[in-house]
Amino acid sequence: MIRGILAVGLIGMAMAEKPNVLFVACDDMNDWVGFLGGHPDTVTPNMDRLAKRGIVFERAYCASPICGPSRAAVLTGLKPETSGVYHNAGTYIDYVPDAVSLPRFFRDSGYHVMGCGKINHAMGCVVQENYDEFGPDAGAIGGPFTWEELNMNPGKPVERDDIAGRSDGLKSGIVKNVYPGKVIERGNLRASLPLNGIDNGIDRPANGYNTFDWGPVSVGDEEMPDGKMANWGVEKLKEQHDQPFFLAIGFYRPHQPWYAPEKYFKPFEGRQLAVPPTVGRDLQDCGEAAKQYAHYPWSGSFSTVRKHRQWQEAIRGYLASIHFVDAQLGKLLDALDASPYADNTIVVLWSDHGWELGEKEHWGKHSPWEGSMRVPLVIVPPKNSGVKAGRSKGFASLLDLYPTLADLCGFPIPEGLDGELSLIHI
Repeated sequence: MIRGILAVGLIGMAMAEKPNVLFVACDDMNDWVGFLGGHPDTVTPNMDRLAKRGIVFERAYCASPICGPSRAAVLTGLKPETSGVYHNAGTYIDYVPDAVSLPRFFRDSGYHVMGCGKINHAMGCVVQENYDEFGPDAGAIGGPFTWEELNMNPGKPVERDDIAGRSDGLKSGIVKNVYPGKVIERGNLRASLPLNGIDNGIDRPANGYNTFDWGPVSVGDEEMPDGKMANWGVEKLKEQHDQPFFLAIGFYRPHQPWYAPEKYFKPFEGRQLAVPPTVGRDLQDCGEAAKQYAHYPWSGSFSTVRKHRQWQEAIRGYLASIHFVDAQLGKLLDALDASPYADNTIVVLWSDHGWELGEKEHWGKHSPWEGSMRVPLVIVPPKNSGVKAGRSKGFASLLDLYPTLADLCGFPIPEGLDGELSLIHI
């Protein structure tokens, strides 16, 4: 449903003139961004300046409100009911091994394809055939802690590789191996987990790792996985490329746990933040299955947040995580603007799904409601395309990214995709 109108003037170009693609994903980011007006206290100057340059799709939706199937849909251009990917187990190649992914399509079409972080959803796996180069990973749930430090089973040895199969080799430095109340002292990092004081085992006893948590951490951007990704992306934009490139940056924030460097919490300290709109007995007209689904602690529960009087602090953590990832995006945009590729690069900003912080008594994603399904989506055409910035109020699907990018770059749209080009005119 995203319009092929953006491809005007690009079809038929020689490979040397093909536009580059900067493909930036955020994780679990709802409409709490300035250009969508989803939260009055949000701080997203870099996303907002990007939005002013391109097409903002005000009513963009994911194919599924869960990481695995949503990202599989983006990468394959196939709906979950076509691919069979309905959950986070495995990766898309386990279900549709013959599918040519979006990055593989560009690689097969003569592009130099680079990626880092969370593009596909999988822990301990990257589909190597998709990339010429793959950079830093999302680490242990996107934060400065190691898998061992986040483990909630005292005395249990933990060894996890990154998604490219590389071990970070970090020692945990655990002083007190008890959870909750686990003390971490390593380099500049000083923390007692969980930062929010809520025992993660209450809501997610089978999870094994602390994820239902939020709070500032005493590290710099470069010590966070997203900071490492941004720096890697900046270096790639500084390099000389003799062929068009497709650069995919998969930021992990604002995925829970909401750990971010202290400075990103500062704008939200010392004041009452707006809470999401909630309606008393909002589930009254829903069936029992829907009520149970809303209350199930997929990512923690809203009732636990309220019981521990953490609603304001959780909102602060989510906003700080968005502010943090916005700053990382800003580094990429600055590097692109200073590069020889500034005029001939398509920039895409998207999120795999939204996140609910109390709406319909729900905490997290997984739901079929607006908060989980609606996502930020911006496409900035090359400056030399002549396409003007604007806003589309029509429906758009993340499924349409694959065919739209193929069309924008002057390639025939592959057959068999479920996504389609919209006829909506900007």
